[in-house]
Amino acid sequence: MSVSVPDKLELRSFVHINCPPLKLNGNASVRRQLQQGANYTTGLEFVGGLFYIDQRDDS
Repeated sequence: MSVSVPDKLELRSFVHINCPPLKLNGNASVRRQLQQGANYTTGLEFVGGLFYIDQRDDS
């Protein structure tokens, strides 16, 4: 997966992804970065899995 971020990140550093609109949550390692204008396209590899946030009310 790749994301666009405004800051350069260290390769092999770990980041946490939490995206409620897509209902995704997980940890990832930075695998590559490519500067495109003022932002960086960052390639991520998820470690320990990527989780779907199920926000249904089961009551």
